[in-house]
Amino acid sequence: MEVGSKAENVGSCYEPPVLTRRPLPPVLPLSCAKPLFHNIPVLTSGGDYEIWKLRLQTILEGVSPAECFSQMMMALGDDMVRRATAAGFCKSNSILDNWAILDECFGGCQDASRHLSQFMDRQQRQDEPATDYLHELRYLASRALPSLSVAIREEMICARFSQGLQDRDLQLQLLRFPVQRVSEALTVAQRFEDAAKSTTNPILFTIHDRQRPVSRGRSDSFHAAEPKKQNCYYCRRFGRFAVKCGHNRQIRAGERDF
Repeated sequence: MEVGSKAENVGSCYEPPVLTRRPLPPVLPLSCAKPLFHNIPVLTSGGDYEIWKLRLQTILEGVSPAECFSQMMMALGDDMVRRATAAGFCKSNSILDNWAILDECFGGCQDASRHLSQFMDRQQRQDEPATDYLHELRYLASRALPSLSVAIREEMICARFSQGLQDRDLQLQLLRFPVQRVSEALTVAQRFEDAAKSTTNPILFTIHDRQRPVSRGRSDSFHAAEPKKQNCYYCRRFGRFAVKCGHNRQIRAGERDF
């Protein structure tokens, strides 16, 4: 009896254990999976808004509308959150309204950077008037630097204007006596343009006067010299105060003047 009981005990020790299977959690589709927070791109000042928007919209495709706002807030930097909140970005808005607010706040950053590069690289063209060049710089500065004050922006415009000029005389004038207002730079540029136009006309007149034939008659020269004698200071002096001025013809010995 004892031997049989021992055999039964040994056989019971080697019985395989019973395994219980736990039910697996349901597998969600990929579109419903929540994105990881460390994968959300963060928009900072100077970042590319278009690329950031494309990446964030791809991540938020499977997120419920209730969680979209919180994750959009996490994807914005501190300065960006302040600007967006001041423009009306809030949880009560719809997703489309919040995206429209973000587009209005940060969508123009790319245009500003493009206008800034054009402003810094802008040079006066060969046949471009200085006033037109100054107006073009003013337009680019207003697009590239909208957040600056008017005084600082005009000072930068005047500095860039003096550096990109083709006229060396005007450039030296503005470098020696710098101006800080666009109106002052415009006045100086107009004066130089008017002076350049006025100096070209007398040269043309002198060329035509030289080509005109001159008569060598005695009466013509006598009448032409008469008003010069009347207006000459030295011709009206006499005696020891008289000075040879060139208006009176020198009389040689043996020659009589009739």
